[in-house]
Amino acid sequence: MKVTGLSDPVIEAEVARKVRTELSQQLSSAKCNLGKNPQESILDRFPKKTKEEVLHFWISIQELLKHFWSSYPITTTHLNTKVSRVKDAMANIYPKLQGIKESAQSEFRHQVSLLVQPMVQALDAAFTHYDADMQKRSMRC
Repeated sequence: MKVTGLSDPVIEAEVARKVRTELSQQLSSAKCNLGKNPQESILDRFPKKTKEEVLHFWISIQELLKHFWSSYPITTTHLNTKVSRVKDAMANIYPKLQGIKESAQSEFRHQVSLLVQPMVQALDAAFTHYDADMQKRSMRC
């Protein structure tokens, strides 16, 4: 079965790269200066476990999004399968992100939520694109 890509993609590859880059910069901006010590970041204030979890999921999400966006336009069965697998992996991250927020110590919960928010937004953007792409494909059949 050959899957044809969109002749008019929902989002251009360059726009997708810019979105991913901007979202990456949002997390990096979490390293903004806090108060008296210009070398201290929000992440540095977290307990080691929380910091490691936040960074682990951010790196994982970036990698998944890289594979997701690089698969568009979907022009082969292989790319279709790849997008489906990546989408499933991204869907599994949502409850884990919620778990990070809930498990954070109360004094860090708000900051953790602020860092998790762009991760969720990046995943949401990918799912919105996927849904729109699937809707366009189903209209063609």
